Amino acid sequence: MYIDTTSKDKTEQSLAGLIGCATSDFYSLFDNLAQISKDNCCKIDWFRFKEHAGRELSQRISDSYPDEIILYHLSRRLCGGESDKTSNLVELLTTCNVFSDFLREYDIAFQKEDERIALIFRDHRVNLDCTNNNDPSYLRSRLGYNKAFQDYCVNGFAFYDSLMDNANSNCFLNCPEIIAGLEQYLGLKGLASDYYARSQSYIIKYRFFLDRIRFDENCFLRGKEKRAYWLATVAEHLYYYHLNGTFLDNPIIRLEDNDNANSDCLIGLERICECEND
Repeated sequence: MYIDTTSKDKTEQSLAGLIGCATSDFYSLFDNLAQISKDNCCKIDWFRFKEHAGRELSQRISDSYPDEIILYHLSRRLCGGESDKTSNLVELLTTCNVFSDFLREYDIAFQKEDERIALIFRDHRVNLDCTNNNDPSYLRSRLGYNKAFQDYCVNGFAFYDSLMDNANSNCFLNCPEIIAGLEQYLGLKGLASDYYARSQSYIIKYRFFLDRIRFDENCFLRGKEKRAYWLATVAEHLYYYHLNGTFLDNPIIRLEDNDNANSDCLIGLERICECEND
């Protein structure tokens, strides 16, 4: 069972159903929690509010639920490559697919090499330790050269209603960062614009078990702690809007670096018209 986060109203209905109360009842609870979460300036300390909300909601809802979560993945995909599957970066770059075929048109390829991904350009391995007057820091980071910050994961957002309000939304809906990084470092003018012209933006909706995902802001949570954190995040999302009429930044959800979002988890695919992203 999951909390339906496709709209504010559905989120409210889902949470009310889990608690077994009316929507007005949990807003009254949130009012009380807000009062005991205020700082010395009488402003709500949202960190404290989430602590109280997670504890209170966990006590009022069965230990078994929610055990699933919806992840909204924003992606700009090449036409003809609208697969139900979203691959982690290692698989996307090093296996045969529409994305890697596009890069091969520009003599770009990748291969897995120990714990990093090697960049091959015009049949030669690129030494990212050598700057050649270009800054390799983005590619080094993205391709796993910095072991402490390796990040190959599939990720997305927790709430549909604030997807386009998020500060990072346009980054996901425009040309992928890895394409822009390759264009800049390899001096391939037109690579990014070619990708953009041959692609389309999507919101891809997946459903995962909670124990399969991590919250970007608190990635070490497990079991009941993760469930309480998710309930607290839902409470914060709803109550902040209830008070202010706007949403906080949309929390980022991620899979493990070696995991993929496969078709058996897909529950929706929405094409975004270009005019919606202007």
